[in-house]
Amino acid sequence: MVFLAKSKKKSEKPKKAGIAETEETLQRIQAEYENYIKRAEKQCAEAKEQGKAEAVAKMLPLIDSIDASIENLRKTTLVSKEAALEGLEKLGGQATSLMKENGLEHIECVGKAFDSNLQDAMMTGCDEGKEEKTVLEEVQKGYLLNGKVLRHAKVKINKCKE
Repeated sequence: MVFLAKSKKKSEKPKKAGIAETEETLQRIQAEYENYIKRAEKQCAEAKEQGKAEAVAKMLPLIDSIDASIENLRKTTLVSKEAALEGLEKLGGQATSLMKENGLEHIECVGKAFDSNLQDAMMTGCDEGKEEKTVLEEVQKGYLLNGKVLRHAKVKINKCKE
């Protein structure tokens, strides 16, 4: 019996050493994982900021054009409605072009069937010459960004039947 007790004690020492080693390994892995999470969050935040910086940098030429237009209007004593409209149309075209380059597109909806995935019906009207639930008017433009709805179009739809 004494022999069994001694062998039992000898086998407990390696088990305790193995358990301590396993605990150290687990603590190290846990610390590495926590550091990984912190690094990933930091990288994500940095990538987000970089994306914002790139988007704003691409908008600078538009802002420059707006500033130049305002300065030209201040220097001019008389501006015709047509000239002002032409300038605004150029600025709008520049803004639209900039947005298209970055994946933004206008949701075309007037004259088409109402689609609740792309549009919100804000009001109804009755035009007997058009089919039910046809978009009669665009109240506010809707946009897709890289094929996904960024903002639903707000529309007036045809509804003659009660």
